[in-house]
Amino acid sequence: MSLSSYHDRLEGFRKAMQEAHLPILDEYLILATFSWRMALGGYQLVDLPVPPTAIIASNNKLLLGVLQVLEERNIKIPQDLSILGIDDYLWIFISTPD
Repeated sequence: MSLSSYHDRLEGFRKAMQEAHLPILDEYLILATFSWRMALGGYQLVDLPVPPTAIIASNNKLLLGVLQVLEERNIKIPQDLSILGIDDYLWIFISTPD
């Protein structure tokens, strides 16, 4: 969160949710580092009693970790969960959700 881009992304998310009159549930907000291993905090999200219907990953390392969790749990994109990755890596264009 010390990088301005992450702070700006979080503030943009908060503003969009507020404008849409949607709550931000504390248990759905996980702040993680650049490490893809930290992204495995995605388990926390999918294991909640009421899991989210969408996940936003603020960088591609986090996105890779979340995708790993979804694959292990056999959670299908977009049928079971929507996912948004924020970054600009070209490899994402070869990904084809079911």
